[in-house]
Amino acid sequence: MAIAALERLLLTLVLLAAAVGRHAASGDGSFYGAKCTQASTWSPANNTKFRANVLALLGRLPSAAAPSGFASLRSGSAAFARGICFGDQPPTQSCLDCLSAVAKKLTDEDGCDASQRGAAWSDGCFVHFADTNATSPYEETSRYRIQVVQTGAAAASSKNSAAFDATLVALAERLAPRAANASRLLLATSTTEGVPLASGGGSGTTTVRAMAQCMRDRSPADCARCVQRSARELGKCCWDVTGGVTAYVLGYNGHLRLDMEVFQSRLIGLK
Repeated sequence: MAIAALERLLLTLVLLAAAVGRHAASGDGSFYGAKCTQASTWSPANNTKFRANVLALLGRLPSAAAPSGFASLRSGSAAFARGICFGDQPPTQSCLDCLSAVAKKLTDEDGCDASQRGAAWSDGCFVHFADTNATSPYEETSRYRIQVVQTGAAAASSKNSAAFDATLVALAERLAPRAANASRLLLATSTTEGVPLASGGGSGTTTVRAMAQCMRDRSPADCARCVQRSARELGKCCWDVTGGVTAYVLGYNGHLRLDMEVFQSRLIGLK
């Protein structure tokens, strides 16, 4: 699939997928997307040695990251690669498999290794490489929103209220300082019950299980800023949680995940 098509896929994606874990991604291949970027000054002359360095780093990355869930590697000052598996305790083998598959797709299928910077997300992990460990302006602001409908959920017929979306933003924003100050993992979770939907199709509440996770090579300030920016993205989308849904906001330095289980009784044909 072309890179432009993959980027569009990440921007507004609604998929049927298996039900997911409470605070760990399923890694079942529910979605995948990649993005390659390079500066206007990047030339073919840069590519040969850089590509070799990138391929070597991506080859080492899965086994380096799998035991702890994260690794950041470098080849001199020429190339950097990092990978993370989502969740507080990702199984080692699942993490290894996810990073291996994503790194392979990023280079073999998408051809990103010929670019200056490349990144790929799946439901279980994230892989990124570049010619510097600094975050670019594009990477600082870019976010991808994904909605995964749980298996067996009925087709949604109405969107939730603006008040509900604002509640999601507030819940996620509260995770920012906790994730930033979470020592080694830079990860925070919360569970909030009884959140009112107030949707047009009926009344009901949802339990929101939220997770914010940052790349572990970022500073606490970087982590907090990343989570706050991602939280604000929740208010810009169209989360329809009828039947249960998992919402993702994916960035280059971290991600948000909200699992929402609906407790709802619809009134049909009541007179």
